[in-house]
Amino acid sequence: MFIRSKERDKNLGEYLKTQDIKPGDVVSALLAHGVEVADVGANHQGQKINDTDGLVTNQSGVYLTVTGADCFPVFAYSPSGVVGIAHVGWPGAQKNIVSELVAKMKLLGAELENILIGIGPGLQKCHFEIQQDVADFFEQYEGVVKNTKGKKYLNLPEFISQQLEEAGVLRKNIEISPECTHCEQDKYFSYRRDKSEEVQAMVAYIGLL
Repeated sequence: MFIRSKERDKNLGEYLKTQDIKPGDVVSALLAHGVEVADVGANHQGQKINDTDGLVTNQSGVYLTVTGADCFPVFAYSPSGVVGIAHVGWPGAQKNIVSELVAKMKLLGAELENILIGIGPGLQKCHFEIQQDVADFFEQYEGVVKNTKGKKYLNLPEFISQQLEEAGVLRKNIEISPECTHCEQDKYFSYRRDKSEEVQAMVAYIGLL
């Protein structure tokens, strides 16, 4: 779903209604490309949490949302009744926000071996060109940066997966969407591809019924 910044609240509310979700039941993260993950509940419904890129809850009927326009939404679910979501671009990945997401879920009762992760669509390695100052960090990790014709490309989902494994999540429990927001022009807005003055964004959400 596309959300124009000036109409975000209205469009998001209309979309959620089509999914039988009341806008007042939603908690939204106001992104900062940081590492902050907030533990939220019914008392936060209808609120936007400032300077936050991740949300977790163990309460049913509380829906967590983040937006993205090339960054990756990371969905997390534990059968013990805990869900989480994070917005992950390269700055958030560099700060290891997903390890914080996992840690907050554990505090709510999630068991590491049972946490299921879905890494949604985002800017894949085919278009994720990075400069040397960014590459200096990611080149420390195997299979994350590819050199092609003098340019460097980042495989961010692979890096996120490695971080999740280091945090204790089983690799078999991590699923990565192959879809690239840059390639799928008819389906996704891409900040890098469209270079629009008015940023559009896709919403990602998760909740316990």
